[in-house]
Amino acid sequence: MSLREDMVQNEVVDEFLKVIKHCKRICLATHRNADPDAIASILTMSELIKYVNNNCYIEYDIPEGLELPSKEIILKLFGEELLNKLLSSKCVGSYDLVIILDTASKGQLSSHISESIVNNDIRYVVVDHHEINNLISNALMIFYDPHASSTSEIIANVISKLGIMNKLNKNLLTLLLIGILYDTKFLRIVRRCSVFKIIHDLVLNGADYLKSISLLSRKEIPYSERVARLRAASRAGIYLISKGEENYLMAITCIGAFESSALKVLQDAGADISVAICRRKEFTRVTLRASKNVLDNIGKPIAAELANFIGKELGGSGGGHASAAGVVLNNSKVDISMIFNLIKKYFIRDGYSFRVLEEGRWLKECE
Repeated sequence: MSLREDMVQNEVVDEFLKVIKHCKRICLATHRNADPDAIASILTMSELIKYVNNNCYIEYDIPEGLELPSKEIILKLFGEELLNKLLSSKCVGSYDLVIILDTASKGQLSSHISESIVNNDIRYVVVDHHEINNLISNALMIFYDPHASSTSEIIANVISKLGIMNKLNKNLLTLLLIGILYDTKFLRIVRRCSVFKIIHDLVLNGADYLKSISLLSRKEIPYSERVARLRAASRAGIYLISKGEENYLMAITCIGAFESSALKVLQDAGADISVAICRRKEFTRVTLRASKNVLDNIGKPIAAELANFIGKELGGSGGGHASAAGVVLNNSKVDISMIFNLIKKYFIRDGYSFRVLEEGRWLKECE
């Protein structure tokens, strides 16, 4: 059963509520290093569950914790107690239902949740907006809308349909607004105008727009993140992808943390497509970004497709947005040159040439 923003039906929402009412234990899970959209979705869903079934035990499962902006926002809106709960909470044991939010593939989830999905050990609901999602096929229910700008937008639609928006904590509504602003890059990436009505409804019911802007406007980048950015730039390889009069620059780097921040630097420097590879003990993670320029010209969700392609070829799990996506490979010792060759193959099969402009040190750093 599915629910999309453009055809929200009372019957679908009612069916979801019936499922929640009969649950004693629910796990709310999201992707690794959760961003503000993911955290807003999880906390609002938690309040929705409490509104329907106040006796239900709710646990959070957020592998690798929260990214820095999320931590700062939660700390300032809700305080240290909730932040510590989010950082320490894990879903262990069995649950009547797992609700997976803002997540496109099992590789983005904790190993416990991922294995339970593979083994068909859990009933789960998916709430998500990514263009490519590999979790929806076996879900009990889906609140899936790839045309939504954020998962917060989908959640806001659900609570609006239930008529409980005005009953929720004002800081929670502010957090939902932050989730929308974060994923739309302050409304620069909007897929349809209905998001403005959602923002209007949130503000009308108590969300603080000015506070949202203030909390998202980071004034100082921490030392460790600045080091990661500089290392990523110094190691990057530069490649030319071309066909006819089309010319796109790709930058690939290897970094141990702050991949999203590092990729922003590469994009700001001029990369149309940027890739960051991160080695960990348990896995290898590939994070991808694509500029509006290359998306408009090629006309495909490049980052999401490329992540999905790499994941399928190397036994991992990938997905995401047209402009931002990622793939997690369970093998931490995967041959990095295979990832590089798959990236080349993706473009060459569509008739593009792939030429090295600067090899950089990224491949050596990832070995």
